[in-house]
Amino acid sequence: MLKAGTVMKDLSVLKDKPDPVALADEDYPEWLWALTDEYVAAQTRATGTAAAAGGEAGFDMKAEKKKLRSKNRAEIKSRNFLRTT
Repeated sequence: MLKAGTVMKDLSVLKDKPDPVALADEDYPEWLWALTDEYVAAQTRATGTAAAAGGEAGFDMKAEKKKLRSKNRAEIKSRNFLRTT
């Protein structure tokens, strides 16, 4: 968590605007804090383990890269197939 009033460097979307400043936790809506809880719960239901929901101990960078590579290859193959038919 950031302290209230902390400048978040390089997060400005517009070129001529200043970087945003973090608000106090109570200034954000309650639903914002529940977003990650819902994600973790969904991942836990899908995989059966809490570690696979993004916990440091359960994250495997090599496996994630392999999944992305195979997914990208499959998408490229399907696009190429559609172009040739």
